[in-house]
Parts: sequence; structure tokens; C-alpha cells
Amino acid sequence: MKVANYYFNGCIATVVLAVLSPWWWLTFLLAWTALALGLVAYAYQKNNGMIFRKRKGGHIPTFMRVVFFPFMLGVQIYNHIVQKRSGSPVIQEIEPGLYLASRLTPMDVDLLKKNKIEAILDATAEFDSFKISLLGEEIEYLNVPILDHAYPDFDTLMQAIRWIDSQRRNQRNVVVHCALGRGRSVLVMAAYLLAESPHKDLQQVMKQIQSIRRYARLNRWQEKALSDYLKKDNFGFAKPNAWIIANPVSGGGKWPENKAHIVEELSPYYRLTIKETTESVTASQLAEQAVKDNPKLIIAGGGDGTINQVATQIVGSEIELGILPLGTANSLCHALWGVKSKLVPIQTACDVLTQGKAIHMDTATCNGELALMVIAVGFEQQMIEYANREEKNQQGQGAYLKGFFNAVTENQALELKVTFDQQPQETLKTGSMVIANAAPFSTILAQGKGAPDVQDGKLDVTWLPSSENVSDNVWSLTELIFNSVVQTNIDDAVQHRHVSKIVIESQQGLKYAIDGELFEAQGIDIEAAPRSLWVLTPEKAGRSTDDVETD
Repeated sequence: MKVANYYFNGCIATVVLAVLSPWWWLTFLLAWTALALGLVAYAYQKNNGMIFRKRKGGHIPTFMRVVFFPFMLGVQIYNHIVQKRSGSPVIQEIEPGLYLASRLTPMDVDLLKKNKIEAILDATAEFDSFKISLLGEEIEYLNVPILDHAYPDFDTLMQAIRWIDSQRRNQRNVVVHCALGRGRSVLVMAAYLLAESPHKDLQQVMKQIQSIRRYARLNRWQEKALSDYLKKDNFGFAKPNAWIIANPVSGGGKWPENKAHIVEELSPYYRLTIKETTESVTASQLAEQAVKDNPKLIIAGGGDGTINQVATQIVGSEIELGILPLGTANSLCHALWGVKSKLVPIQTACDVLTQGKAIHMDTATCNGELALMVIAVGFEQQMIEYANREEKNQQGQGAYLKGFFNAVTENQALELKVTFDQQPQETLKTGSMVIANAAPFSTILAQGKGAPDVQDGKLDVTWLPSSENVSDNVWSLTELIFNSVVQTNIDDAVQHRHVSKIVIESQQGLKYAIDGELFEAQGIDIEAAPRSLWVLTPEKAGRSTDDVETD
């Protein structure tokens, strides 16, 4: 309120001068200045750092820069004079990899590169950020618009310190800056250090900062606000750890396109550690590292193969699986979340990851490999074999449709010796056998009894009796499609069993697919693993105490 009064008094004074001025051009300039000061006074009264409408990328719209030009010009002149007189360095290291700075300009690029700065938190409301692209494309940037001499609200401050924490957890050097690197940035820095070291008090942290940055200060309003915030139960990093393991080439590069949006959506809810697969580092290896950190959640970003690799490392544990559908088919998301995952996959995933519930879903093992969805022999396996990576990148799901058409028209019959649970072995001739734990309605070869239930503890086995006539296969597929929609009983054209275990053998050996990945063996041994994986979903109730105790 005191600062608001200063600007309000300045507004009144310039209005009086504008009225008394004998020259129209001076009247115009004074009226312009009065308008800018009046708006700034109102912003201070409301503690509203968004008055300048600074964008997420650090840019203030041209219209707002014109309206506030007299104020901004005065502030720039004042800050330039104070900076020159103090002689303070532009940037100083407070802790290893953590820096305080005054307003950054293109002249500071070499200094930032020298200190390997990879993340910038801008605490100013009234200045455009300098061109972050001058530092390269991998720089992370966050603006927390705070008025000079003022303080952010609690949620905004928590966003800032959690963002810093996330960047540092991902081995990035971080700089926090305001206009002079004395007040607003110091408040954010002090809050972060207090969250990082709860055993310290505000005086200790301020002494640490001031021992390096001599003119760093908090005014009485900033100090009171921070002291009040420290008393809140949810101050600090009171949010769960989460790892994102992303495949950057899935879906033709969906992760690089959506990374910034995803991190922005998830950062307020999790302390994020982000890792990307490479040609030499698999999702399975990264998930193994993540498990050692014991996070609440590991988020697999990629196709169904990436999700399977991550799930393999956490099945049977209390760690939850989150999914970012970045692949071509994204069948598990479709099965768990419904058709919305196809229409708006990224936003749906972010909503599930921040607001969803964890269910205890079944999994299966096939020759020692984890299966979340489908083990397929025949048409489904052949379809996946036809749809190679290049075709999937170019044609999307069209590659699967093309592969499916080829598989059905070739109509390769298989003679399988099958044992269902503990029953006598049977000999079956079929063009397709699918053993499903989970499958969307679009996976028609798994729809013998409609969509499989991921929490019933059983596997749904569906097969098509062999026929030399392609039209018979088409008719059977049509019946499966109809059955998946209306949930009716099937006749002899399509066979179905509900089992816990199935063994399949073939004298010629078997090619089969597990969740879209291809394998070969003389036989396959498949067994359901009821309620063995926690996974986030929007559709069903989450954990309960009873649920955990009875596992």
C-alpha cells in the first residue's frame, strides 16, 4: 500500500501539471504519464504482477509497452543508475549450480554460457526477457511476474521454487533474476533454500545470500509474507517425486513437440525427473534407475513398447505407472481411458496424471516377458510384422490397417496344441489366436466376449477356427466387431475361453507378439498375474486401505 501511494501521488501530481501546462504536447505527455502511474498504483494496491500481461515466454505485448512506456522508461533509467553506483556483479553463484542475477541482457550471454546456465527464472513483471534463443534451444524459462518491492502469492511462489527444484534435479544450472537482483529474486531464492534445508531459518538463509550478494535485502512486506508462508503446512517440496521416461522418436517425434506443455502441466503437482531414451539407453534401463529413487510415479512417454519396458521394472511394487501416449496406436491408453485418449491424447494424459486415480490392474507373463495387453499369434502378429517403424512414422495407424489387410488376405492357417488351465491338451487350427489382458474395442481380434476386464484376474482367449475361404474370416471379424459394440454372445464362428493360464505349442515354431513387440519360440507359456500393477486412470476408483491390505 505504501508503494501504491507513491505512484498514486505521482499520478495526481502529473494530472495537475497536465492541466496547468500551456503546451498541448506537454499536456499529452503528462497525461500519458499520469495514466501509466495510475495503473501501476492500482496494480500495487492489488499486488497484481500481471498488470503488464507478460507472456509465458517473457514478452510484454506491444500495446501494453506503449501504455506503460513512461513508467518503464523511468524504471529503466533508475535501475541503470543504481546498478552503476553499486558495482554489483550481474550474476553470482549462491550454491553450486544456483545463481542470483540482475536483469539479463544480450551482453550477458557469454557470462551465462560460461556458467553453463540452462534454466532461467525471471521474477520481473515490467521487463521483456532477453532473447532466450541466444543461449541455444535447450534453455528452460519460467516467468513469475512480481512487482518491484512486492511479493508473489503463495501458490505462485510454490510454483517458482518447485520449478527450480525440478530443474536442479535434472542437473541444470539455474539463475534467478529480477531487475537488480536484490529483492524479488532474493525472496524466491530464500524460499527455495528454506524448502531445500528445512532445518535453517530465514535469518540464516539471508546471511548466506548476503555473504555473496552484498546488497540483497527483503523489505518488511516481503519478509512478513515469506515468514507467513513458512508456517503453512504445504510450504516447500510437499509433492511426490515422479520420473518421466520419454522416447523422443515415438510417433514421429511427439515428445519434443509437446515436452514444454507437459512439463508445465505436471510441475505444479510433482517433483519431476526427466530422462529420454537413446539408441544405447533403453526405457527399461532408465526405469531401473528410477526405481532406485523410489518415486511415487514413473511416467512412460512413448508407444506401447516403451510403456511395457517401464512397467516391467515396477510390476509387483507400490510405484504407480503413468502414461503419456506418444506412440502410434497407444492401445493401453485407449483401453483404460476410452476414445478421448484418441481425440486429445496429450491433454487427456495430463489430466489423468494430475487428477486421476490409481487402480490395481492385472498383468500377464509370456515366456518370462511382461504383457499388459495382448499376446497374439496369427493375424495380429502378422499385422505388426508388416507395419514397420518407417511405415508407422509415415502413415500412423494406417500402417496397421494395411498390415491387417495383408494378414487376413494371406490367410495363413496355424495348427496349435493348446492347454487351457489344467485341462487336457487340444489341437486347434486357426488363423488367429489372441490372449488379452486389456484391449480397446478397436483391437477386434480380442473381442470374443467384448472388451477384456483388466481387474478380473483372468485372460480372454479369442480365436478364429481355420477356414480356407477369406470371406469366412471377414465374416468372423465382422461378428467380432458387432460383439464388441453390443456385447452379445458369440457362436461357433468365433471361439472364446476365460482362463488363468494357457500353454501353446507348435511343431513349426511360433511367431508371436507381446504388446506390439515381436518374438519367436517353439511354444509359449502364458499366465495371468492378478492385481499386480498400479496404473493411473480417470475411470475407476483409486487405492483404498482395504485394497492394499488384501494384496
